[in-house]
Amino acid sequence: MKRTILYLFLLACGSFTLGSCSTDKLDGVSVFDEAPKAKTTFDMWLEQNYTIPYNIEFTYRWNLMTSDVTHNLIPPTEENAIALAKLVKFLWIDVYEEVCGTTFLRNYSPKQFQVIGCAVYDEGTIKLGTAEGGQKITLYVGNWLNRYIYPAHVNDLGVQIPDLINVDGLNNYFFKTIHHEFAHILQQTISPDPKFDLISVGTYAPSSWFNRSESEAAQLGFVSPYAGSAAVDDFVEVIACYLTMSVAQWNQKLSSAGTSGAAKINQKLTIVKDYLQTKWNLDLDSLRATLARRYTELPLILPNLYQI
Repeated sequence: MKRTILYLFLLACGSFTLGSCSTDKLDGVSVFDEAPKAKTTFDMWLEQNYTIPYNIEFTYRWNLMTSDVTHNLIPPTEENAIALAKLVKFLWIDVYEEVCGTTFLRNYSPKQFQVIGCAVYDEGTIKLGTAEGGQKITLYVGNWLNRYIYPAHVNDLGVQIPDLINVDGLNNYFFKTIHHEFAHILQQTISPDPKFDLISVGTYAPSSWFNRSESEAAQLGFVSPYAGSAAVDDFVEVIACYLTMSVAQWNQKLSSAGTSGAAKINQKLTIVKDYLQTKWNLDLDSLRATLARRYTELPLILPNLYQI
């Protein structure tokens, strides 16, 4: 009896479903905007400054297929994307172009830069960037640029006037990440001297490096707390920090490290410099000096930083 009632109930539901579906009419119009996007002035600028000379794609529009779907993310505003594209060109591409030449970047640069507007938070840390197989660098916090790094104020005539740029913020949130991730590409292409891994063996903390302060990390021989996460990141952090710290900041780092920590940092720096020179014909001090000079030349591009 129960089985008969259940059968009649399911039959009735099925009839209702079939009856209701038979009246639906699809209009054939997709809910997704599939129309090709017209190239903007910015898109054409990117072609001329990234794609044509270096085969680099700079992406800033939202693309579900190329983004991290495990976090809630947003794209950058176009004005922030423009500013970052100009800054990356001036403070990274042009620096390597000047020191190493066009061929070097064409051969070894990542083929895609992707900019995300917000931060990624994981277990109490902020992820500022990622590198994928030497082909792609993703930069997060793109929308922090005109809030914390390089804000503009409006004068009496209603015109936006840029304030002085926060160079330390620019390095900490963007360029240290770029140098770090690009150094990974070089490191993955030609392996460094394995002696580097032995300098701090036993003191790497893959799951708790973020619990160390800058001073504690330095005293252990690391240029940053993240350098103490693993030897592969220690190596590229030496490069990234050396390039983005001023001489005074680097000397202060060595001073805070104490005798033992400073000795380890200097030992690591020697190996890094030798690796870049012998394997890549790249003088790290020349790269650093060129980058430092370009920071003094930033006023050349700042007035129109957010515009094409």
